[in-house]
Amino acid sequence: MCGIAGTYHWPDGAQVTERLTASVAHRGPDASGRYGHRAGGGEVHLGHRRLSIIDLSETGAQPMVSEGLALSYNGELYNAPELRTELESAGVRFRGTSDTEVLLEAWRRWGTDCLARLRGMFAFAIFDERTGELVLARDQLGIKPLFLARRGEGLVFASELKALTDVLGASAAVDEAAMVASLLYYWVPDTRCAIRGVEKLQPGSWLRARPDGRIERGTYWSLREVAEQAAHEPFPDLEAVIEESTRRHLMADVPVATFLSGGLDSSYLTALAARHQPGISAYTIGFRAEDAKFEAMPDDLRYARQVAQKFGVDLHEIEIAPDVLDLLAQMTHSLDEPIGDPAAINTYLICTAAREAGVKVMLSGMGADELFGGYRKHAANLLALRYQSVPSALRRPVHAAVD
Repeated sequence: MCGIAGTYHWPDGAQVTERLTASVAHRGPDASGRYGHRAGGGEVHLGHRRLSIIDLSETGAQPMVSEGLALSYNGELYNAPELRTELESAGVRFRGTSDTEVLLEAWRRWGTDCLARLRGMFAFAIFDERTGELVLARDQLGIKPLFLARRGEGLVFASELKALTDVLGASAAVDEAAMVASLLYYWVPDTRCAIRGVEKLQPGSWLRARPDGRIERGTYWSLREVAEQAAHEPFPDLEAVIEESTRRHLMADVPVATFLSGGLDSSYLTALAARHQPGISAYTIGFRAEDAKFEAMPDDLRYARQVAQKFGVDLHEIEIAPDVLDLLAQMTHSLDEPIGDPAAINTYLICTAAREAGVKVMLSGMGADELFGGYRKHAANLLALRYQSVPSALRRPVHAAVD
């Protein structure tokens, strides 16, 4: 991940952007950069903290400035090779091999229409020196975070909420409705934010700030529309889709590893990754024998070992010790908003160990349960829908028995 931040028509924008960028320094330890320019009657300032994944040279440095466009970008485009080929056939000459440069040139050629062409995870800010307009955009599913706040004609944004609360100071107050939502859903939905006056740019959308103070918003992707369209199309070859996606996620100029819990999702993903990258490293969590009896979740370490042995994976086992409680303050700080998933502890420990081993990219099976209805709540919802189709006359005795 990288860290992006910036201001548009904001008082003391240069200094504020410096503070914002420093606040997200942990997201990008490899390099940092700043950019500033006039924007109508005000200024725009962009900051960037880089975690180098593709094109580790200076040609991938950010903010990237080229022929009137300035880009600060966090993410990875998995179809960058195809976009690069298409742009090159149109006469574009690239200086390096980064997907950042591909995104910048795609924007130059297609503007907001390029967003629907992008396959990957991203959040970015791009400024046009000729028009004085700043555009913020976020990927289709909101994988990469982007928070923003507006004051009058000014706008401030960053990859993390804590960066904005530091800038907003006393005006940053907790949104009680968002806290209630976090108790209901175990997380704060994208339609809300833990801090009043701050918003998350919605997944699959963009925001354009103009020099005259106007704000324009647009949506380029909708899950509902995609689902409705898919209902009338042939069912895809799911195995081929997942394997092709895994192969694309392995694109990197740095070491890549996987999470391996021993469960179905991470085991399948690791097996596919090992097919394309033999000997790939995987990381898993285990419990000390004396602590395992207190653990509510099953210890699947034995299954992780079986998967690693079968597919020739270099398995790294991380033992959870009682001092994990000492990490809770740092973990809470890193999460930004409340989350009710205890797997965050495992994720934090695994990522810490992998980073210490020089790994910058890890593939995870997270999201599979949501996609394929793997939770009990999905079965309950399906049962409730079927129950609603039962005639009310037959449901009354059930209601009476329950009451």
